[in-house]
Amino acid sequence: MTSKLLLPALLFSTMFAAIVTAHPLGNFSVNQYSRLEPGRSQIKLRQVLDMAEIPTFQESPSIDTDKDGKLSQDEINAYAQRLTPQYVANLILTVNGASVPVRAVSTDAAISPGAGDLPILQIKWDMIADVPTGEITRIVFKNNNYTERAGWNEIVVNRANGASIFDSTAYGNSLSNELVNYPQES
Repeated sequence: MTSKLLLPALLFSTMFAAIVTAHPLGNFSVNQYSRLEPGRSQIKLRQVLDMAEIPTFQESPSIDTDKDGKLSQDEINAYAQRLTPQYVANLILTVNGASVPVRAVSTDAAISPGAGDLPILQIKWDMIADVPTGEITRIVFKNNNYTERAGWNEIVVNRANGASIFDSTAYGNSLSNELVNYPQES
């Protein structure tokens, strides 16, 4: 009797362990990447949002507007467009102490297969912030999206148009290649 119960329990725990470890930071994570490229008149931003299997599953009812149980590319694109204003509003950018508005100029959304054939949602944005005229002496950036969720939150600052960057707490190079390759723990 015990062996009859042990095999299903062992299969379940093995299957569950595979699902839990399939996404690099866990299938409950919401991962983000931010790249800033300060220039003389604008700051270019690249934002990537990578929702692992469980957050994507939780958002599926909002994405699947025709309620057919499938996430079509049109539904994914529409969801990304609905999410964009809220996402942008939670990006805090100040230049020389003054708040600078950020605007999205392009959005690209896609679903890829994750663990157990559960979908993973990834949205990429190109954004621009117009900076006031004059010398830029200090830029402060904070991404307040999904702060309650566990996940990777990489911020990178790249030089653009000959700008010099000093005393930055952000990476100069991406460790994750826009959340494509997560660094392995040593």
